[in-house]
Amino acid sequence: MDVGVRMLKAMGASDYEASTCMDFLVKANLRGHDSHGVIRLVPYIKRIQRGGTNLRSEIRIVREGPSTALIDGNWGLGQVVAKRGMEIAIEKAQKTGAGTVSIFNCCHVGRLADYAEMASDRNMIGFVVVVAPTFVAPYGGASRVLGTNPICFSIPRAKGRPIILDMATSVVASGKVNVKYARGEKTPNGWIIDSDGNPTNDPAKFFEEPMGALLPLGGIAAHKGYGLCLIVELLGGALSGAGCGKEFMKRGEGNGVFLSATDISSFGPVDEFKNRVEGLIDQLKASKKAVGFTEILVPGEPEDREFEKR
Repeated sequence: MDVGVRMLKAMGASDYEASTCMDFLVKANLRGHDSHGVIRLVPYIKRIQRGGTNLRSEIRIVREGPSTALIDGNWGLGQVVAKRGMEIAIEKAQKTGAGTVSIFNCCHVGRLADYAEMASDRNMIGFVVVVAPTFVAPYGGASRVLGTNPICFSIPRAKGRPIILDMATSVVASGKVNVKYARGEKTPNGWIIDSDGNPTNDPAKFFEEPMGALLPLGGIAAHKGYGLCLIVELLGGALSGAGCGKEFMKRGEGNGVFLSATDISSFGPVDEFKNRVEGLIDQLKASKKAVGFTEILVPGEPEDREFEKR
């Protein structure tokens, strides 16, 4: 982490920008998401070098209501901009019960769970989606039109860490294909198609011309993943003004961001809610196991276990 901080500071980043960015990247590695970890540092630095990222930039609220805010990130480091966005959403939720923030002109924000968890750490429900560069074919299509468009919830519980669902609405995030490509490995069946729409296990077909595309989440029910992907595109791109599809790509690679924090205490006692969550988890874990399974996990537990190992 210290090396990354020094590299970013050498490019002109402030202490806060450099440490915030690296903190989020390292957290991604520690939880097993190497595709969103320090592997991103070199592309970040290259973007700074070509003028695509503005260091020490002003994060500006351009429109605001009691429970909403629209933010111009001014192409600052994504982790810095998105963190501030969730801080504002939480501040508004503390006053009104719910806070929603939309962000445009924002560089890549990394792993979404870190922002959603900021809300659950304060007894709120965190929700984050981002529109991403176009890597995904629509259901029935063969060319890139949509982003991987991840969606994330973080919900506090009575025991242990929150339930965290953090997933791409494509089969996988593009960074996971990048990891396979960098390692010279094949991708699993059902991840990508070539430029003609044929299934392939060769990540080069995704990164080299003529480029193929990622598939929407869902396999034989990929129309459902496609639907989710489309909704995220509209929340993250249309609502913020960051743009959708080709319009988003014209504005520069990064993320259009939608974040919200919902104060649980606005609906009733927090402890009662957490106990209900814990009761459902107990039911899940006590339920009959399918053949080949010894336990049932809830979202977030695999990352927690990977964190302990790493």
